[in-house]
Amino acid sequence: MSIRARTLILIAGTTVSLLAILYTISVLLFLGRFVALERREALRGLEQARNALANELDELDVFNHDWASWDDTFAFVQDGNPQYLESNLMDETFAGARLNLMLFLNRRGDLVFAKSYDWRRKQRLPVPVPLLQRLKPGDALVPRTDQEEHTGGLLLLPDAPLLVSSHPILTSTSRGPSRGTLIMGRYLDAEEVAELAEMTKLSLRVIRLDREQPEELPAAARSALSRQEEVVHALNARRVSAYALLRDVNGEAALVLCSTSAREIYRQGLTAIRYLVFSLFGVGLVFCAAIMALLEGAVLRRLSGLSRGVAGVGSRRDLSARIAVSGNDELAGLGESINTMLAELQQAAETHRALTGAVPDLILRVDETGTLLDANRPDDPLLVPIASPGARQELKCRLPAALAERSLMELRAALTARAIRIFEHREELAGGSRDYEVRVVVIGSGEVLEIIRDVTERKQVEELAKKELLLREIHHRVKNNLQVVSSLLYLQSQQVGDPRLAGILDENRQRIRSIALIHEKLYQSAEPGEVRFADYLRDLANNLLIAYGASASHVRLELAVDEGEVLGLDTAILLGLLINELVSNALKHAFAGGAGGVIRIALEATSPENLRLEVSDNGTGLPLEFDPAASRSMGLMLVQLFARQLEAAMQIQRGGGTKFQFLFRRPR
Repeated sequence: MSIRARTLILIAGTTVSLLAILYTISVLLFLGRFVALERREALRGLEQARNALANELDELDVFNHDWASWDDTFAFVQDGNPQYLESNLMDETFAGARLNLMLFLNRRGDLVFAKSYDWRRKQRLPVPVPLLQRLKPGDALVPRTDQEEHTGGLLLLPDAPLLVSSHPILTSTSRGPSRGTLIMGRYLDAEEVAELAEMTKLSLRVIRLDREQPEELPAAARSALSRQEEVVHALNARRVSAYALLRDVNGEAALVLCSTSAREIYRQGLTAIRYLVFSLFGVGLVFCAAIMALLEGAVLRRLSGLSRGVAGVGSRRDLSARIAVSGNDELAGLGESINTMLAELQQAAETHRALTGAVPDLILRVDETGTLLDANRPDDPLLVPIASPGARQELKCRLPAALAERSLMELRAALTARAIRIFEHREELAGGSRDYEVRVVVIGSGEVLEIIRDVTERKQVEELAKKELLLREIHHRVKNNLQVVSSLLYLQSQQVGDPRLAGILDENRQRIRSIALIHEKLYQSAEPGEVRFADYLRDLANNLLIAYGASASHVRLELAVDEGEVLGLDTAILLGLLINELVSNALKHAFAGGAGGVIRIALEATSPENLRLEVSDNGTGLPLEFDPAASRSMGLMLVQLFARQLEAAMQIQRGGGTKFQFLFRRPR
């Protein structure tokens, strides 16, 4: 059958098939888009409802915070003042805040006062027993620390779900320690859901997951909600529902929020698809007839001519022959491309040799017997010179023995698997050891290219990078281990009953933290083994202020260190420990009675070879009769020890406070 007949049959069959496919795709694609749009609209309404519910919870949480952070509440939990109850916990308070529940717990978790009130019906209610049973230390509603933390969310109770908020009871300035917990709740009952529906202009329902209600939550929606948070489920051709999973305060699935709406978008999509398909069918028939008429004159006759011309060139095997080209369209361009390809084939051999000669890698063409057929650089240092020009060039004679043996093995594996084989090899040459990456690539039946690349410099760079990474990992592990020791000392200090011993443990903990901070800076540093001392000093000083309870309004810290000052590990550790002792002593003794003051730390270069460290304060100062050399204070003994290790000259000035000065040589 001729190409003309096949083309006409193909166009007719393709047109009929295309129309059928267009109909199917239109239904699947466009209707799917309308369904997706319907889903987005349903989820948008559902998100609006979730936001409204979240706003209710936020409003409850803000109201709870105002009451929990109040001096009157702070005092009531301790003294149980009945005046507080009469003045504040009136029914009007519950009605104004739309509260159903308020519970006061002391620090031990014991219930101090509880009130439950139905503000809609204006009647007292019993406090739910399941709620009281779970109010124990460790529960999500009972904070476990003295910090200002709060909890809020949903809580399933037998009567109705509860919007609940829990806050620690603090002073009006939000300071602790906490004296207990204030819990407020609002029932998410049918009236509350109806108000949310009125607010959002949606049809809303809340479905409990702890009760079997298959008629309210379809099985398909229940199954989908077990895998994701939001689900859209078409109830029928007229109604669609969106479901959102709501979790309780413990993160467990508790409720399903359901929003139901009409499927207007889906019905409009069905109507639009019907019109589109009928239009496409009519246009397709007209287009098919026109294409059949035009192809014969514009394409088929000229394509037959090109086919005959190419067949003639192939039969004569004459690359200098060219195809006759007429016209100025794609078929003419195809003829010109064929002629260009024929011209380029004439230069293929020369181009190939030029490319392989310019590649820095050594490229060998080897056959399946291990014979070297060609090389782009015959004088490469890796190649063994041939004994005589006419001798058979076997690969095992032209490459070093170990490399030749591995190359022949990989050659056979590559030809068997018809895949690239890659291996690495190290060779001892006259100039030293060299590393090579060798690729064996199959290029034809029984032939491969062996591409040998010198990767010595890359290997050296990789080795250096591995060593630097290992050094950073060592510093990181040392820092982590020191932090573990610091944590253990902290736990021990909290358990001992002797305040003096606890203080000693805390002091040693600060010393360890100063060393751990050095290692943290080392593994973060761009240059391993070097510490940017200004960054380290800021972190060390701030840690000490926090550890000793100082604040910016009480003790002010002044640092005078060159941001570019970089020190080695040993020097940085000694200076850190020395500064730790001096600043700790100043924080403990220099500002007695809560007086404020300034601690200044300065590190400056007095010459290219010398450094000077000054640690001073404007506190009470050392007594005139005090002799640091004879002192039995552990801190001052350590200061003198560290100064000797630095080979530093130490001076002490007592006027207007205390100033320690150390002069030492910059480490090389």
